[in-house]
Amino acid sequence: MSIDTVQEKITVPAVVRRQLESARMDYCAICGKCNSVCPSYREFLMEMHSPRGRLALIHAYVRGELKATEKVVEAISHCLGCGACTSACPAGIRPADAFIWIRSVPDFRGIRTQFERFLLKCVARDQRLMRIATGPLRLYQRMGLQALVRRSQVLRFLPFHLAAHESLLPAYQGPPFLGSIEERTASVAVPRGRVLYFVGCAMNLLFPRVCQATYHLLLKLGYEVVTPQDVWCCGAPHLHEGELELAHQLVRKNCERLLRDETIAIVTNCASCVAMLKSYPAFFEDNSPEAKAAQTIALRTRDLGEFVSEVGLEPERFRSYNGLRITYDDPCELRHGQKIEESPRRLLQCLPGIQYVELPEADWCCGGAGAYAIKHQDMSKRILEHKMTQLRSLRVDAVITANPGCLLQLERGVREAGLPLRVLHLSELLNENYAEQAENAAVHITS
Repeated sequence: MSIDTVQEKITVPAVVRRQLESARMDYCAICGKCNSVCPSYREFLMEMHSPRGRLALIHAYVRGELKATEKVVEAISHCLGCGACTSACPAGIRPADAFIWIRSVPDFRGIRTQFERFLLKCVARDQRLMRIATGPLRLYQRMGLQALVRRSQVLRFLPFHLAAHESLLPAYQGPPFLGSIEERTASVAVPRGRVLYFVGCAMNLLFPRVCQATYHLLLKLGYEVVTPQDVWCCGAPHLHEGELELAHQLVRKNCERLLRDETIAIVTNCASCVAMLKSYPAFFEDNSPEAKAAQTIALRTRDLGEFVSEVGLEPERFRSYNGLRITYDDPCELRHGQKIEESPRRLLQCLPGIQYVELPEADWCCGGAGAYAIKHQDMSKRILEHKMTQLRSLRVDAVITANPGCLLQLERGVREAGLPLRVLHLSELLNENYAEQAENAAVHITS
């Protein structure tokens, strides 16, 4: 049944209506293949917490046959949005899209504190405000309080939610990447082309080492790199939290900003940003001027690993990794959302001196899933333990991934499990042993 036929019963924004209809909910044959790959269903073992069950709930709600009760909203909120169900569906249904977009309907937004609303509406939009707001956290790290608190076992006596928040915080890595540099364009002597490096919010604030590695890797590859300061959040956190209007505002602002520079690609090292930027056309009616701009951004956007695979590496420029034993854990937004699966593995396997080992259940979510690790802390840790069990079995030196949420979650899991291995972003591993070309060593900076 078309969603248009029940508009008198419920209110669904036009953009959400289009996405729910394109998710093909009517085609579900309740075969259950999606249930077999769902992390939350593996923990709950309840039909309403399975992709098939959630689809039935949404379908009934849209048809006006079911109210969005507390239990219904809870079932939808426990979806990690990993997209494994979409990959598994033989009918081409996209349950994960339906679960994310339905949260923009007021009935499904859930209850938020005033502080959470303030963060979403005022802080989590502008990189400058986020740098200011997270200043106390960096001070906490730089003064050595983080290490002291963790060694003293004080966290054991704090409320569970506070301890869980702190356990996700990575070690101090320096000031944010944006803000520590002026807006600039850097290029090698003979550039192969010009790319815009879209620095995601979480990467910028929590993992500046990854931003530095990405930036220098792009230069080493021979590209002129534009790093604009005035970009906005991609909008993914707002969409996932049901703040459709805020997400739409950010999409419009970025559509204006990202096309201001003539570049051959928009490269980012955050899988969530990649997925969001590539979904920008969904926010606009077809054939509108804004839709064309959004389509241009979607076509230019590349995950870092995707971009490096396309332009190619020169293996002879790598120093040997001396038998480093590594594995790769797929960010859900890349594996299931973008179908980027083989290219990062090919990159890793071509590196000299690397021993690559495939991680069992690499395509399963680690339990990070953006704000999920904060909102559903117990479930997130239960899902993470499955990942740690697989990592224990491999005896590797490092696990590689490509998303800030995955880095946070895996670092916490490795630390708490006492596993002697590093958690690295793909860009860090590549940049670590990739040598500069002598003729392109000079870097030119322009404000």
